[in-house]
Amino acid sequence: MVEQYTRTTLELLNQVRYWHWQTRSFAQHEALCKWYTNVAPLVDELVEAWMGYDGRISVDQGGVQLVDYDSVEQIEDAIKEHRTMTKSFKDGSAKGLGDVQDILDDIMKQDSTLLYLLTLN
Repeated sequence: MVEQYTRTTLELLNQVRYWHWQTRSFAQHEALCKWYTNVAPLVDELVEAWMGYDGRISVDQGGVQLVDYDSVEQIEDAIKEHRTMTKSFKDGSAKGLGDVQDILDDIMKQDSTLLYLLTLN
């Protein structure tokens, strides 16, 4: 699960950065920037902590397709889906790994904060 989670999160990091460039809302621009700036180092920390338990990971090398900005709801849906996936990983594969679960909690906090910030104008 860590490989799938890592790939999905790396793809979302790129997508959020792209939406950050495309939005015409300054509030969204700043909120999206804050999210990817905070989540990127957490993903690095997560993978390195995981490898301390289970050895090196190998993430599928498929292509990344970026989607143009359509609406704030599009962003909200992607972040909600990511938060759900993070919780599933925390409650599943990472169960019992307190340090890994703490990092996943920090990532979920970033997801929740972004969802709130996206409500601001």
